[in-house]
Amino acid sequence: MTTRLMDSVESSYNIDNNRIYGTGQSMGCMTVMLLAAEHPDLFTAEMFVDGQWDVNKLASLAGQKFFYFAAEGDDKAYAGQTDLLPVLQKDGAKVSTATWDATWSADQFTSAVKSELAKETVFIS
Repeated sequence: MTTRLMDSVESSYNIDNNRIYGTGQSMGCMTVMLLAAEHPDLFTAEMFVDGQWDVNKLASLAGQKFFYFAAEGDDKAYAGQTDLLPVLQKDGAKVSTATWDATWSADQFTSAVKSELAKETVFIS
C-alpha cells in the first residue's frame, strides 16, 4: 500500500525522486526497514529509530544509505541492531558504529554527526 501511495503522489506532483527519505520509530521503524529492504530504490536514504526486524530479510540494506539508532536500554531494538551488523558486513556494507551520550550538548552531537557523515558509511549508533 505505501509503495502504491508513493507512486501516486510522485505521478501527481512535482517530486524530486532523488530526495525521498524514509524514517520511523519503533513499529514505524520496522515498517520502513521492511519497505527499504523489499524496495531498495524507494528511498534515497533512511533513518531507523529503535526498531528491529528479521535480519535475514534485511540483507539488501547493505547497498543502501541509512542511519540506525537504538537505545542500549531497549533490549529488542538494540539486539536487532547488533544482529544486523554482521549481516550487512557480510554483504559488503561499509559500516561505522558509535555510542553517543544522551547528556551531550547540541554542539557535541553536531560534531559527532559530522564525524560520522565524513566516513561515507552506513552508520549504526
